[in-house]
Amino acid sequence: MMIDYEATAAALYPTMVQNVPGTLPVEAKPAIQPPGTKAPEQTPADTGQAPTAEQDIDSPYPLTLPEDAVIEAGAIERTMAFAKAAGLSPEAAQQALEHANGEVAAYQEQVTNEWTTLRRETWVTEAKNDQEIGGEKFQGAMTDAKRFLEKFGDEELRQFLDDTGFINNRMVIRLLARAEKGITKDRRAAGAGETHSDHATMLYGNISWR
Repeated sequence: MMIDYEATAAALYPTMVQNVPGTLPVEAKPAIQPPGTKAPEQTPADTGQAPTAEQDIDSPYPLTLPEDAVIEAGAIERTMAFAKAAGLSPEAAQQALEHANGEVAAYQEQVTNEWTTLRRETWVTEAKNDQEIGGEKFQGAMTDAKRFLEKFGDEELRQFLDDTGFINNRMVIRLLARAEKGITKDRRAAGAGETHSDHATMLYGNISWR
């Protein structure tokens, strides 16, 4: 009778045979537990698996924002919740927070540059090309607009228009220039013989004042 040495070895040393090239894998049967007992819990080291986020990370995360941060402190709590749900390590969570702050800072800088270009270049170009106040009439329109502001606008308004750049907006320039021309025209008409009563009648009609 011939002895099947491979089958015999497989029966005696299943683990060893599985690691020998050229041999068929042998299924390991689970050990039978006595009734009423529980199988011992396996740790990540026993199973060869990486520890999960819950096992490896303690909450809360020690996250901090840079001193010159542009995002508000509430971002820390939101990042902590995101990091915990995504299973990030504390180091990765801190990097995510800093990356978010950098992205917001870059976006703010981009918006600031675009706004500066708009009010200092684009609006000025549009005003100079406007049919009503552009071309040769541009300097005169700007003079009228500033004259009107000096007469009727306070320092706070003038500072606001300068800071925001709206003084360069063609719609604002047209409005102020028209107002100044209207006042000048009314004064010239009044100087030509029109009385204050006539001027009031033209503006408000025949109102009986009591």
